[in-house]
Amino acid sequence: MARQLRLGHRMGKRFKGVSMKVGDLIKFGTGYTGLITEYDEWQDAYTVLIHGEVEWSSKQNPTYLSGGLLRKSAEVLSESR
Repeated sequence: MARQLRLGHRMGKRFKGVSMKVGDLIKFGTGYTGLITEYDEWQDAYTVLIHGEVEWSSKQNPTYLSGGLLRKSAEVLSESR
């Protein structure tokens, strides 16, 4: 919990309390949906399996995103239990 609040404070009120975890279904502003399959707390990095065919240059699926980028570019559609 302390880590979430610290990240929220550093990045602005918009992200305060935002929590994404393994198993969450997320949606990006681009319309892609994905499933968080792994979280590296030490690096604050996520592994995300994107649903459907990816259309970016690396064509890497699953893809890897920093926590800051993921929190800015996606929202949780369905939380893991």
